[in-house]
Amino acid sequence: MGCAPSKERDALERDRAELSAQRRQLAMERQAWERQQRANATPAPYYPPAPPPRQQQQQHVAPPPPPPPPPPVVAAPTVVAIPPSTAVTYVVVPDPAAMRAWAYPGQVIWTPQTPPTLYPAISQRIPNYPPPPAGNWTYPPAPGSNLSLHASRIGWLLEPGPTVAKSDYVYTRETKHFGDMLNEKGFPVARVMDIVPHEVHAGEGLRMCGAKARGKFTQDDRKTEYALGTVDLGTVRTTMGKGVSAKVCVNYFAQPLDDAVLFHLGNGLDDIFQVKHDRGNVLKFQVTPGAPGEGCTKGVKMDGVCGWNDRASVDFRVDDAFLSSVIRTVVAVLEPSGKQRLYVDGALVGQGDGIALPRGAADPYEGQMKKDGEACERRECWLGRWMRPDQSSPLYAGIVSLDLFDDALTPEQVAEVSRPAA
Repeated sequence: MGCAPSKERDALERDRAELSAQRRQLAMERQAWERQQRANATPAPYYPPAPPPRQQQQQHVAPPPPPPPPPPVVAAPTVVAIPPSTAVTYVVVPDPAAMRAWAYPGQVIWTPQTPPTLYPAISQRIPNYPPPPAGNWTYPPAPGSNLSLHASRIGWLLEPGPTVAKSDYVYTRETKHFGDMLNEKGFPVARVMDIVPHEVHAGEGLRMCGAKARGKFTQDDRKTEYALGTVDLGTVRTTMGKGVSAKVCVNYFAQPLDDAVLFHLGNGLDDIFQVKHDRGNVLKFQVTPGAPGEGCTKGVKMDGVCGWNDRASVDFRVDDAFLSSVIRTVVAVLEPSGKQRLYVDGALVGQGDGIALPRGAADPYEGQMKKDGEACERRECWLGRWMRPDQSSPLYAGIVSLDLFDDALTPEQVAEVSRPAA
């Protein structure tokens, strides 16, 4: 009886082992059957998945362009009055929109379009700067003048012009254009050369010397070098047989040097019409006759070669009172006959026969000069120098104004144009 449980356990273990073997056999047979079924089965057709439903794309439509801005309304030039003590500056701008970049007291801006327009920049003044009173904004020209320049009418270029090489008889020099002097209508009529832009006080004049003058000119001694500021007047046209007159208002800063020139008109050594300083304290009104056939001055070259050898002058000795800080008005008159008259502040200070032929003398060039009424030109015309800058000294003064007349002014007319400005 003690062995019976052991036999039963052994039989039970054998049954379990057989059952496990049967299960394994069934699993293997099932796997084999599944492989056979997969090998014999026909593959189902492949259908790609349907794409998602398309959304209708909205067509991009550009918004309509904004309406163009209305054209700027430019008011007519405002007429203003600028007292002589006010600093006045003009600026040349290529685009009216650039006017907003400038704000000087008394400033007037103009554009170089055709025709140029004056834009008084009243709204662009420095804050709290009092507006000018109503009236004429510019200094009027002298009655009867055909060219009028004033220090209150200067147009400085935003960028200086190109450097120009110019032959001046002895040397070839380089000069630069920094601005323009304008006539009473605002048109540029003369070029400011070798003077850097700055505010110009109408009562002081355009300084022709000092730190603002940048023209370096070696003198004919080949040692001395002067810094000159000049104004190129271009070609000045007059009428044969009418004479010519000039009025210049000048403010002296110091004793003038020898060969300091107020103004010069001429054709080389012919047709010279100029006022300069000789030995500093002598104001000299100098003329030469013109060349036969093309000259502007009916005078005879006695040697038939060079008008400079037949030059004539009227002199006036100045003193310290003349050079005081007062604007002086100098008027030079060349009569059709060749006689000269020189005035200072309306008073006659010198006169002479000039280049006139002696009474009763025959004109050896009769018929060779231009006829009365014909136009003639002086092509070398300057403020602050004559045709030879190597023989020109700095002008220690400010040029306030210049008026040229295509006529010989009478004493009454000289008195009228010499009156101080109101």
